[in-house]
Amino acid sequence: MYEKHKQTIYRWIRPITKPLQKRGVKLKMEENVINLLHSYIDTNNTKTLKEMSDYLFKETGQLFSVPTIFRVLKKNKITYKKGIK
Repeated sequence: MYEKHKQTIYRWIRPITKPLQKRGVKLKMEENVINLLHSYIDTNNTKTLKEMSDYLFKETGQLFSVPTIFRVLKKNKITYKKGIK
């Protein structure tokens, strides 16, 4: 029938019983941690990403890598450096 394999036709007909997998990278930081980081940047905008990582570890007990912090800041459009005058 339709020149298709029996398993292919079965896959077309059978109902989907489990939810589909979401696409993309899962968030590693929760919203409260992002808010904590944002408030830290507002008061200490000359800190490096490593110092931000150390601060979050001290406050939350979770260790975040420098690239993770960079991606979260970029995704939320948070700038962490002032322009040089």
